[in-house]
Amino acid sequence: MNRYVEEIVKIAKVTPAGAAQLSADIDYLCNVLSALDVSPSADLNHANQLLSAEADGFAAMVTGLAPKPDLAKAIQKMRGF
Repeated sequence: MNRYVEEIVKIAKVTPAGAAQLSADIDYLCNVLSALDVSPSADLNHANQLLSAEADGFAAMVTGLAPKPDLAKAIQKMRGF
């Protein structure tokens, strides 16, 4: 899961539709993990929530989730906020 998050933050730019698709892909992975009784990592959950956040609520979500600053910054840059 950590490797997956590392690869996600390497994405330079993503469109709103791309962010929604990536979030859907992460949801799918989390469902598969759940079926295997494996909990997703906190970073994967945070990345998913940041990818699905609206532009006007992004900063509040970062504060509320308190993810790693580099993760939040990478996703913010990727989404163009």
